[in-house]
Amino acid sequence: MLGVTHAIGGFLAGELIICYGKVPAPEVPVVLAAAVFGSLLPDIDHPESFLGRRAPVVSDAVGLVFGHRGFTHSLLFLGGVFLFLLAIRFKYVPWFPLTGAYALVSGILSHLLFDMANPSTVPLLWPWKKGFRFPLPGIPVGSFFEAVFRAAAVAGVLALFPSSTAAVAGTLKETGISVPGAPEIVRKTFWLAGEFLRAIGESLREVSQKLP
Repeated sequence: MLGVTHAIGGFLAGELIICYGKVPAPEVPVVLAAAVFGSLLPDIDHPESFLGRRAPVVSDAVGLVFGHRGFTHSLLFLGGVFLFLLAIRFKYVPWFPLTGAYALVSGILSHLLFDMANPSTVPLLWPWKKGFRFPLPGIPVGSFFEAVFRAAAVAGVLALFPSSTAAVAGTLKETGISVPGAPEIVRKTFWLAGEFLRAIGESLREVSQKLP
């Protein structure tokens, strides 16, 4: 999957945590940012990925040692990152919310699940070489079908938006916190979501024009 598709999947994972994890309102931005970052992290092994272009030395080193879709696309990597975050958090940054760690590994998991929809397989049990994928027709990277898949993920994000907003409002009410300008923030968020949908629609139109 392309980076933007994975980022949408990470945002969706973050929303699920907000909806069902009773995330304190001040931690919501951390959860969303961590989930999106986690959704992009496994592709650090590819120099042309979003993170690979921004950390080329790390990307080249990881790709040289493990190759693309190797260790960073495994459950071992997911568990290792989680344990590393916990160790760092408890020893050096106790102020960092645990929800951020959960969100980051949830983003990694969303990446693995999305990649399992590709024709290529994912080595979930690395270092065992066996690859795994869903028993469905694969969705090639950059194809029209990925654009459709991406639009469906965006629809999921928008469907969860009222619930995640309500969850945040609930935590604010429980703690007695009032946020000045909250209606304006919600309005701008809906506007941004609309712009996001418009961009997805334009990409779908462009892809459809290339169909035979």
